[in-house]
Amino acid sequence: MRVLHVSHSLQAGGAARAASRLDAALNEHHINSLVLTPDGLYRSGKSIERAGSLSRARSQISKVAEIRLASAVLPNDQTHRTLGVLPSGLPKRIRSLQPSVINLHWLGFGTLSVRQIARLSGPVVWTMHDEWPLLASQHYRSTEAPTNAARLEGGMAAFRNQADIDVRRRKLRSWTRPRLIVAPSSWLRQEARKSAITANWPSRVIPNALPTHLFRPMSREVARSALGISDDGPVALFGALGGGSDPRKGWDLLEMALGRLRSGGVQLRVVTFGGVDFRKSIAGFPHLGLGPLADDLSLALAYNAADVMIVPSRLDNLPQTATEAQSCGTPVVAFRAGGMEDAVEHGRTGYLAEAWSIEDLARGVTTVLDARTGSGLRQAARDRAVRLWSEDVIAREYARTYEELIRGYVHGGG
Repeated sequence: MRVLHVSHSLQAGGAARAASRLDAALNEHHINSLVLTPDGLYRSGKSIERAGSLSRARSQISKVAEIRLASAVLPNDQTHRTLGVLPSGLPKRIRSLQPSVINLHWLGFGTLSVRQIARLSGPVVWTMHDEWPLLASQHYRSTEAPTNAARLEGGMAAFRNQADIDVRRRKLRSWTRPRLIVAPSSWLRQEARKSAITANWPSRVIPNALPTHLFRPMSREVARSALGISDDGPVALFGALGGGSDPRKGWDLLEMALGRLRSGGVQLRVVTFGGVDFRKSIAGFPHLGLGPLADDLSLALAYNAADVMIVPSRLDNLPQTATEAQSCGTPVVAFRAGGMEDAVEHGRTGYLAEAWSIEDLARGVTTVLDARTGSGLRQAARDRAVRLWSEDVIAREYARTYEELIRGYVHGGG
């Protein structure tokens, strides 16, 4: 069996890292697995074949054109959008590799167009890292409304602009052949069942693979010393790609919760990573900005240095900051929204605040920092991470999924 993962990148962003980790887990499980990106072909993070200069140039042109086109037709929208109208050169390379099964991942930035996705032949699994396959050009629905049912099932009038209407119509017309959805969280699977685009597609829940041997508990004192974090009080950690620049990640909500904690007399040190924020203090608390952390060891040190990991996303699938932190034995505080109920077991591995209550988020932080409950949460977080997300567990689930899909394809005549 040869598995070919198709991803926009090998490491840029959480979805790309999840695809790479799955590839490594499958190869460790003695399954022939490869990752194809516009830049080349990889196995277990190592380059096998670099795309030619002409192919790379075409991919870069497609990426820039896709971004500019989305900005042109949706000029006042600050969220990331993918129209999926521009074709890429990847389908030809996919066919030449003759995979037993194609595993799609995040396909933005001109990786594959809507119509190219429809034309893929053979068994196809789509690991959905966000809501783009279910919606129009959006990657996540707006969190301004309590539910997206109206946007999904309310017809064309439910969409705000002609561009979204066109993208949604193109998906409905092109994607007539159901693909097997793998949703990392139960929430995303439920959203897929609501969508007119994917309601009749088969689906199952398999979390993202996590290298729990790398993300493991270690000495807090050593971790803090390595990162230059003062060891004179509890540490709250926040991290996201781009830091607080993405409103969906909820940095503004966290800042308000920190203000509540400060006014309540809580002593705390705030550490952040992922963006460039070198302020000396935030909401009156001492702050250390670690900047972007590109390697797993640095991330593991950051998680181990913290007493609590705060993931205040307004909406998320199964964020790896939450799973990685718990694998290191660090409890997580988040909102009860999106896939966070799969990520955190309330009261056992962390705290789920009511969405999007600033007061309850602050209460969750103080609850986790309570010395009487903190140690029990830490061990339970680690045990659950190993049981649910370790690479061996996830590789077996995917292997079983691929085998069932291939058998059904062969016996059903494709």
